[in-house]
Amino acid sequence: MRDFKKTYHYFRSCVQIPYAWVDILHKCIEDATDITRQTFMRRVNTIEMRHLADDMGYARSGRWGDLTLAQDWLVSYHKSKFNGVVCYYMRHSAVEHIFLLAKDRERFNKQMYEESRKMYSDC
Repeated sequence: MRDFKKTYHYFRSCVQIPYAWVDILHKCIEDATDITRQTFMRRVNTIEMRHLADDMGYARSGRWGDLTLAQDWLVSYHKSKFNGVVCYYMRHSAVEHIFLLAKDRERFNKQMYEESRKMYSDC
């Protein structure tokens, strides 16, 4: 069984990144290294990944000729750094789906929330 603290969890997709963080996202994409699906799947939370694939409409098995995420040759997998911390992401239809360690995900979610709260309280 994998150590929960060393598993990368779904953070958000690039379209959910606040505008103030777009430069961080661009650097993450520019500095990325291509990895195999097998490496990606060893690092990310497989339950969250299964839910993401379900939400994107992929079949769980290709028994009836339906396309699974693993069979989609247009999906790519990458390792990079998001705001200085290691991340893994999957690119599907030019949308990056980012996975972070739980502690980093919580920290960035809180930071993004506080920034948007401050931005909207100034209105």
